[in-house]
Order: sequence, then C-alpha cells, then structure tokens
Amino acid sequence: MKQILTKNIEKLKATCLSIVPQMDMLKESEWGKIQKRLQARYSVICNKNNLESYMLVDYIIGCVGGNKECLKFIEAFVNTLNEALKYADSLGLKNKVEGIMRQLFITGDIDVMSGNSDFKNRLNELLAFNWFASCDNYRLVNIEEPLSDNGKSIDFLLQSKATGDYLGIESMTIQGVNPEMQDDNQTLTNFLDARIELKYADKMKNVPKSDLISNILIMPIVECQKGLEKFEVHVTNKHSTPIFTSCISEKEGKVTIELLNINSYLKMLND
Repeated sequence: MKQILTKNIEKLKATCLSIVPQMDMLKESEWGKIQKRLQARYSVICNKNNLESYMLVDYIIGCVGGNKECLKFIEAFVNTLNEALKYADSLGLKNKVEGIMRQLFITGDIDVMSGNSDFKNRLNELLAFNWFASCDNYRLVNIEEPLSDNGKSIDFLLQSKATGDYLGIESMTIQGVNPEMQDDNQTLTNFLDARIELKYADKMKNVPKSDLISNILIMPIVECQKGLEKFEVHVTNKHSTPIFTSCISEKEGKVTIELLNINSYLKMLND
C-alpha cells in the first residue's frame, strides 16, 4: 500500500479523500508535496519497526489496513475538523483555519524517529483554536495577529467579554517529556517552567509594547507519556496559561480530539 501511494498520486488522493474528505481543499501542488514527503520517508520507514513521528497519511494507511487505533483516531480527527470549520464560519476566520488544516494535512517529518512531530504541533494549534472558539469568557478575534513590522505574530488574539481587554496567546506543544528523568512534581514543574520562559523570550524578542494587547501568554500543551500519571503539574509561571494536554473524548455522541487541563486528564488515568 505504501509503495502504491508513493508512486500513484491519483490513488493517493482517492484513498485520502475517501477517509478524510476535508482534504479536498488541497491544491494539486500540495498533493505533490505530500507525495514527495511520503517518498522521502518511505525508505527510512522500511528500516524501522516503530515510528516516533507520524504524518496524517500514516494514519490513513493504518485505516486501510484495519488498524483499530488509526480508525479511532481518524474518526475523532474528522469530527474535530468539522467542528473547527463550523467555528471558523461563525467567526469569519475560514481562510485562516483552512490554512492551518492544509499545513496539518501536508506536514511530515523526514526524520521519522524525531521526538518533535510537526504533525502534533499543527494539530494542537487547531485544537487550541477549537478551545478558544468555544470559550465562554473570551471572544476569539483573530488568528496569527501581527505583533510588529518584523514579521512576528501571535497565534490567537482574544478579547475579554468582561473587560474588553485584548489578550495574545501563543500555543506551544511540549513533546518528549520523559517521566523517568523527573524526580518529583517540582523537577517536572521546573522543566516545564524553563520551556515556557524560553518560548516567551523568543516570542517577545524585538517586539515593541502593543497599544492593543494588554498581555501575552504561552499556552503549553504537553504530549502525555506513560508514567506521567504519577505526577501533578503545578506551573505558576506568570507568562503561562494552565497546562493542557490533548486526548480523544466523546462529546455530544461523537468522538473528537480536544484539549483538557493536564491534571484533570492525569486524574482520569488514575481513577
């Protein structure tokens, strides 16, 4: 199947669209990018028993092969895309959300053993959009709001419904957290706090004070690993939102992928 899909673009498109119909927004050139990434990854994948970095087509191939985990993931993934498109229409952000989706469909790390999957980074950006679009206390105003003339932007611009103040949010996926390297809750907190500070410093470098945005926060989304359930995460960094993680859950009779407070999720694993 992998060989067929890497060599035959029409077969690749037909298979993908039958499983993830939202991929029909892709242009011909973008399908070509997917095919090239598959071809570059294929020779590497053949020599590996397990992958650390997946792209969307890997999950689609798993569905064709009847893999139960892939089938569950894609069902939730498709529902999540539909949810995002519905929010995007209501907020007037369709073009920007479709831009996130196209990158999500295309991206694939050549280093399949990478501990930092770009697919997960892109997916979590979409999940953050869904989270803020459904938020009761804030109104989602814009995506990729410019911060300065030097090309820097912030992922999400929000406006408080209570005060009218504007808040900038930059999502950050933290992958590869090794529970065995953490002695206790405090060492894990220190590790996450350091990552948040680095991200904040990089985002704010050479950015002038905004007349519009009153505060900018980092939204850490930790990719959960087996063993993290023995910890509690208590990061109180002034530049951070609460810590989140992504999970497949059921909502209104449908499975979706969504963000949860990480401590709530870890508690669920222990119950």
